[in-house]
Amino acid sequence: MGVECFPEKGVIKVFLKMSYDDFVFDYRYTINDDQGFNPKVKIDTAVILVSKYLANRIQIFAEDKTLKGKLENLESAGGEVNMDLLYYYNKRAKNFRVKNTILTGLNKNQSTLLIFKYNDYEEGVKLTPEKTEQTFTVK
Repeated sequence: MGVECFPEKGVIKVFLKMSYDDFVFDYRYTINDDQGFNPKVKIDTAVILVSKYLANRIQIFAEDKTLKGKLENLESAGGEVNMDLLYYYNKRAKNFRVKNTILTGLNKNQSTLLIFKYNDYEEGVKLTPEKTEQTFTVK
């Protein structure tokens, strides 16, 4: 999972890459949706439900204010799913908290590499079912 802040625009771009099978399993567990999933379709119920799933599983906070994300891209190829999300925040924010609970309730060995970027600052952390969030303070 990559989180990149663009402070001059007040935008955070999130990139998430995961196994297609893991995604469908966690998605259906979270949303309780058994309909077919086709990421090539531009607008359908699945895309709306995927957005709801992501809002439930990934949360970004700027100065303790919950940010609302928008699913910008959803692709599936080679057994993987790639998702891009966009968040807007106050350009003056310096404290960010990223929370990711994808698969944490289903797999005790789940780990996610989170890479956070803000201008020249970059930090990578490992998230697990025991540690689902990380706070970053930038200057």
